[in-house]
Amino acid sequence: MMLGTIASGLARQQASGVATLVSANFVTGTYSVAGVAATAADIVDQPGLITANGLEVPGWTSGAVIEYVGDALAALLMMEWTIVIEYESLWNTGQDVILCIANGDGSQFFEMHRSQFSNRRMFVTETGDSEYRETIDLDQHNAGLHRIAVTSSAARLSLSVDGGTVISDTSAMDYSGLTRALIGGYFDNETENEFYLRSITVYAAQDDSLLPTLSA
Repeated sequence: MMLGTIASGLARQQASGVATLVSANFVTGTYSVAGVAATAADIVDQPGLITANGLEVPGWTSGAVIEYVGDALAALLMMEWTIVIEYESLWNTGQDVILCIANGDGSQFFEMHRSQFSNRRMFVTETGDSEYRETIDLDQHNAGLHRIAVTSSAARLSLSVDGGTVISDTSAMDYSGLTRALIGGYFDNETENEFYLRSITVYAAQDDSLLPTLSA
């Protein structure tokens, strides 16, 4: 299943009022791409790290960055979506790198992380060829379960955390050559904090008004 299949599957779902590109619940063990059942190995490159608590992202280990693969990766690289991620933070110190999408040399990228500083704010930033935009949830997000909804499109970057108010940056963004989607760390293949990724759902881009409901 490649991009053409994703597009046709999305068209079918949009017709019925649902537009889900990727759905992966690492706790219940249910996975799909464009509405077609899949396996964990169709979503991530290290399915052996899945536990009863979700996908265990190792902390501070070389070569352990987890990557999205196949059609799940292709869907993420489109960069015209709303993504909902539920994860369990294990620490009140250090940085949780929840998602990084990048081109080959790391000069263009999307980044979702919880700050390593004591304020523990949730950041989503995007860097293009000559563009930069950012959304920051200023609340303190301690260890525990968190649900994050983000919309990335050419015209806006919007964020809601744990049902909170939408923060949006309407600067324009133009990506090219994105190749990787990483969990737990950046392009140097070294993870930051350990955490559990419980689920990820990727939708066609949704209206900002829906993000607090999706993140609640």
